[in-house]
Order: sequence, then structure tokens, then C-alpha cells
Amino acid sequence: KVSIACLIYKSPEYGDFVYNSLRKHTPMLKTGEAEFYFVVNNGTDELKAYLHDKRYPNYIFETEPQLSYPQNLPYIYKAWNFAVEKAKAPIVVLINSDMAFSKNWLENLIKHLDTKKVITSRLVESGKLASIFPHTIVQNFGRTPETFDEENFQIFAESVKQDRLEPLGTFMPMAIYKDLFLKAGGYPEGNRVLPNNKQISGDQIFFYERLRSIGVDHFTAINSVCYHIQTGESNSNEDLLNEAIKIGGNLSMEEGKKLYEFAKDGLGNGVIVEIGTYQGRSTVFLGIGTKEANREKVFTIDNYT
Repeated sequence: KVSIACLIYKSPEYGDFVYNSLRKHTPMLKTGEAEFYFVVNNGTDELKAYLHDKRYPNYIFETEPQLSYPQNLPYIYKAWNFAVEKAKAPIVVLINSDMAFSKNWLENLIKHLDTKKVITSRLVESGKLASIFPHTIVQNFGRTPETFDEENFQIFAESVKQDRLEPLGTFMPMAIYKDLFLKAGGYPEGNRVLPNNKQISGDQIFFYERLRSIGVDHFTAINSVCYHIQTGESNSNEDLLNEAIKIGGNLSMEEGKKLYEFAKDGLGNGVIVEIGTYQGRSTVFLGIGTKEANREKVFTIDNYT
């Protein structure tokens, strides 16, 4: 049996996104061969209430102080360790909340698993951030849950699947035996800062130091394909809109959201031309909307200077 765990801290939208994709493409959840649960990592009261109302299985993980990124990294790694400790099955799979799944992703992920391997899925990433991991494919099927193109992602995923393992890869989704995770000591409490100020991530320490020290090597299952929106909850649209309203100007949040919706979903094509901007607040709202939908560029004419 398999325990699937996902960290989440503020977004009901991403909670629905990952949960619905899992339920749709993970038959082992329906047969009882797998369990799924969220770990609410220093979560908002709104999220906790939402998960309760939706009856999504979850555990609460709270720490003090509750810091912002990157100071919160130690608590993120602690939360993952907590997630593994809560697993009821001998195999643990860790996933992120901004991921979607293809047919048979879980079966293909665990079928080659043994006590000498930690196996991760092959990611298709949106391109929102640079992809630095081996075997990753950059192909934009949406950069938010709302714009995710499920149908074309599934077609693409089937076209790139090959039944083989390759060394190294990304770090999630990850499958590992629970006892091996605990034997290795789990994730460290944060990144390691080198004398030249470069950092070794906690993931790298866990995969390539702690697991290797007990004879466990990292492989990617090429036929376990998952989609990664990238940045997920930490770069939600609501956060961006809240930052945009802080720019100087007279535009209200209600008016800004209308511009955002217009740029994201409006009719027409070509480019967006804004005539008249004061300090750029309206331009940013337009930019957030068109970027989300991967649409036109925004040009603005400043008639105040």
C-alpha cells in the first residue's frame, strides 16, 4: 500500500486542483490500495475551514515563529518529515500542490521501487521558471489551476512515456519506503550555506548525501509523467493583485480586478494598448492578467510626462 502526502498552506484553489487530479488519475485511491492526505503547514484559518468543509483528509502542522520564505525553509522540511511520520503505508509518495497527474502515474512510479532506490516522476513544467533538472520537459499547459489544459496535457504525456528508469531527476513526486526515509534521517533543517555563499539545498542533502550513505540511489521513472505549474501557492494571483494595488495611483482594487479580467479573458487579439497611465498601477493589473493566460503583450502610453 501507498501513502500520498501533499503540503499546503493557504490556497483552496490549489487544494482542489491537486485533489481532483489525484482522484481522477489514481485508481489505487479508489481501491483502497493508497491513502491521501494534506499536511497543512502553518496554514491559514480560511484554508483549514475549507479543507474541513470539503472533508479533505489532513493533518495540521504548526510551528513558531511562522516566518516568510526563505527563512521558513527549516519548517517546510520539518513539515515533510512530519508528513512521512504520519504515513500508514510502507511506501510514501510526496507531491506538491501545484501538480497534476497523468494516467497510471502512480503505478509507473512505484513498480520499480526497491530498497536501493528512491524514484521520482518525470515532470512537464510550465516554463514559468527555468527548469534545471534532468529529464524535465518544458511545455506550457497552463500556469494556474484555472488555465490548466488537461486534455492536451494527457495527450502529450502519453506521447512521451517510455518504460524505463534514468538516473537522477527532479525531487517530486517522490516514492520511497518509509523505513528508508526515516533511517536516512529525513530532510535536514534547511539548506547548507557554503563559504562562498552558495547553497546546497535540503533536497540535495537528503537525496545525494543521506540516502546515498545508506545505499539508496535516485532514479526517474520516464513513464510516470506529471505536470508542474511552478511556484504554486507562493505566487498566487491574489498575492500579485495585492502587490499591484500598493503601486501609487488612484485605481481601486475593484477597478484593477476588472482590468485583470479583461486582459485575461477579453475578446480580440494582437496587443493590449493602454492610453494614459499615472504611476503604472493599471498597467501591472493588465500585465498580470495577460501573463496568466499567456496572451498579448501590454503597451502603455504615458501622457502625464
